Amino acid sequence: MKKNYHLLSFTFLLIAVATTVFAQEEKLLPLQSNMQLKQFWHSARSNNAHIANKSQAVNDTLKIPVIDDFSYDDLFPASNIWADSNVFVNSTFPMHPPSVGVATFDGMDKYGNPYNNVTQGASGLCDSLTSKPINLYDDGQGNLYQLSDSIWLSFYMERKGYGNSVEPGDSIVLQFYDTATLSWEEMWSLSGGTQDTLFTRYTVKITDAKWFYNGFRFRFVNYGSQSGNLDHWHLDYVILRKVFSPYDNNIDDVAWSYRSASLLNNYTSVPWNHYKALSATDKAALMHTTQTLYYSNINQNPANIRLVSNIDGIYDQSGNQLQLTPGTNTNNIFPQRDTTYVYSLNSFVFPDNLPPVGDAYEFNIVNRLSTTPDNNRNNDTIRYKQVFRSYYAYDDGTAEAGYSLYPSPTGKFAMRFNLLQTDTIRGVRLCFTPVSPNMSSNLFRLTIWSALAGVAGAPSDVVIYQQSNLHPALVDEVNGFAYYAISDTDLILSGQVYIGIVQQTSNYYGFGFDSNTDNNSRMYYNTNFGWTQSTIPGTWMIRPVFGDSTLITSSQEISMGQDDINVFPNPAYDFITITSQNFNPGEKISVKLYNLQGKEFLNQEVILQGDDKLNMPIEKLSNGIYMLRIESDSGVAVKKIVKL
Repeated sequence: MKKNYHLLSFTFLLIAVATTVFAQEEKLLPLQSNMQLKQFWHSARSNNAHIANKSQAVNDTLKIPVIDDFSYDDLFPASNIWADSNVFVNSTFPMHPPSVGVATFDGMDKYGNPYNNVTQGASGLCDSLTSKPINLYDDGQGNLYQLSDSIWLSFYMERKGYGNSVEPGDSIVLQFYDTATLSWEEMWSLSGGTQDTLFTRYTVKITDAKWFYNGFRFRFVNYGSQSGNLDHWHLDYVILRKVFSPYDNNIDDVAWSYRSASLLNNYTSVPWNHYKALSATDKAALMHTTQTLYYSNINQNPANIRLVSNIDGIYDQSGNQLQLTPGTNTNNIFPQRDTTYVYSLNSFVFPDNLPPVGDAYEFNIVNRLSTTPDNNRNNDTIRYKQVFRSYYAYDDGTAEAGYSLYPSPTGKFAMRFNLLQTDTIRGVRLCFTPVSPNMSSNLFRLTIWSALAGVAGAPSDVVIYQQSNLHPALVDEVNGFAYYAISDTDLILSGQVYIGIVQQTSNYYGFGFDSNTDNNSRMYYNTNFGWTQSTIPGTWMIRPVFGDSTLITSSQEISMGQDDINVFPNPAYDFITITSQNFNPGEKISVKLYNLQGKEFLNQEVILQGDDKLNMPIEKLSNGIYMLRIESDSGVAVKKIVKL
């Protein structure tokens, strides 16, 4: 549907319509691009073979049944079933899906960019999902398909979910390709204007013999705003098959509905060294005692009661099994989603006597379910990577929206962290999401408080650190966090602290907002009327970094007030050259080099001698990937370099 704003100037009259306003000052804004898709293509440009594999489709004609529930770990639909890759495969935007993973339709292309970022209020055809050619002529055994064979196409659809609402003028359409007219014919459609909290199953029976030909194709297309990550439709469990009995049109499958989550209480990550230093009692207190997962018996025949066996394993990063928890669920699983499965962790704590890997470690949690019969095993296993990095994190790493206080030129928001150990803070990782073309020109103050006035009985704000005139930096990564180094290298924090930003303009900031985890009890904002707990269920994406070394994991430039550092050649054999238009003769430049585990290989200061570049030899380094940290008077930047 047409959105009443100009994308380039981003006038905000229409944003009040296109976004959800939960309080007078708190606003969630839809994303203008998909950072996960942009990062995929950014990485793939250096791997032409991978691009070719993703873009080339298998040309063999498919046979029915054709089934896809999008339960695979990929950003794009399966190339052996679908002829295009415009939709976004994910598990974070849908609510209550019948099986884990959906195909999301929106206003962005497969590269994560708006279909139209020029025309004001542009709307029209957006995403498409087109099947590969299918043989609906015969069954391959000489038997021609007929109308009496009862061939059905079924699928599940949801409006909005955790994404952006679809307006009354938006729609999603199912079309068949007519070879006689060489055009697509509409067979089914669904209008916007409402929000679904559950997926609805739709069936379309083939009732015209003209579709019985070898090379039959169908597609889903959505119509709506072409200006970004807007107007969300979520498609799941597409099936084209021959139905043999009244109940055969049902789906005989027990499937996970969601992926697993962190085993830590509240956190998705804490610093590994902080965890290792805890007492046994405190380690146990940091862990969940049980884990709750969700799966469903998708079959709509109430007679199909399924006995479900569950096996849940925890493994270290070398693949060694640490715990195995078998269980049996014998509940009567009726045709409903989100059946709860709770398994005990049996007082499990992560061992701290593992081989050292710097200040990071990760574990793999694997959950399997088994039923007989079960016609789709692809959705019977889910995996979760439990990470211990150098930072604290509440969020799951993906943003579904951008958060701002608007209009509030001095608005503040802060997240409460209860630190496990006293330690030196090295920086803060902040996720900014694309909600406005001119967002990078905004200024903010990175701020750390030990107390907020009126919160937990504190009489006044206590600011223990603040750095002004910083710019939001967009990082094209799945975990697109920009790193802001703490200028006070001796700042030691302990106990309860609040970390956030103070806005210096009245513009939209687009701070990363995770809708799938809820930590608003730890989130506070202030628009000059006192601190108030956030009313929006979700999590701001703020990650304070601690320790003796800074673990940099971004593969993109991470900037703090400086985004024009150039490093070349890259990859390099013997030396690299560092340039910036902000370098000045006589200026002192600090250069540090780390590997991905945070080990420091270089730490030196250089005085620029009459030019704006410096050369650095790297011939003695081992081959691999390193992070280069450059600090000058104008800020800090980090670059990834590859040593050949």
